[in-house]
Formats: sequence, C-alpha cells, structure tokens
Amino acid sequence: MATTQPATSETTTTGSIDALLQEDRRYAPSDEFKAQANWNDPSVYQRAEADPEAFWAEQAKAIDWFKPWDKVLEWDVPWAKWFVGAQQSRHRLRRRAGRYPRAHLSRPVPRGKSGGRGV
Repeated sequence: MATTQPATSETTTTGSIDALLQEDRRYAPSDEFKAQANWNDPSVYQRAEADPEAFWAEQAKAIDWFKPWDKVLEWDVPWAKWFVGAQQSRHRLRRRAGRYPRAHLSRPVPRGKSGGRGV
C-alpha cells in the first residue's frame, strides 16, 4: 500500500519549483510481486548501491553488443548517459532475451495498391 504521508513531519510550501521536487511517498510491493522478483538476494542490492557502475557493467555483459561501451556512465548533472559508445540491435536483444524469436523475419511486408512494396 502507498504511504501518502511525507517521511518527515515537515511540510514545505515555499511556492517555488523546489517544493514540487520533494517526493516522500513509498509504494511497497505486494508479496505476490516480490515472489516473482528476478533477484531475492539482498546482497545484489548492496553491491549495486556500493558501486553502481561496476554492478551495471557486470549485468550488461549478459547482452550481445555489436560494439562494447567505452565508458559505463557519463554523468553531467542532471544528464546521465549509460554505456557511452556502445551499439546494440534491438532484434539481437529480443532474441537474446528469448522474446519474439525471429520476430523481424516473420512480420508481414507492406504492399502498395499495385502489389509492389510500399507503405
């Protein structure tokens, strides 16, 4: 269930945009949702928090890349770029994940009024 009360007892209403950036609500997942989690081991979250770049670089190695990344994270607040320089095909990603195998080969080809290829 959602906790709609702020985590602190203070309420900020300064009338500025900064007041809108304060979000303290927490939505706890249901037990059913937690049972379907890919990772149930709390150490995974501890490793990710301790060194996010190393953690996500390790996870990304499970994906087939056309070209691996030059840099895991390029952080220029407020902009973040992950896996800078990497190249990945969405079709290769789908096949790797086992979803829609060969989907790009089985979709219908659009035809024009005269029967030729067209959109």
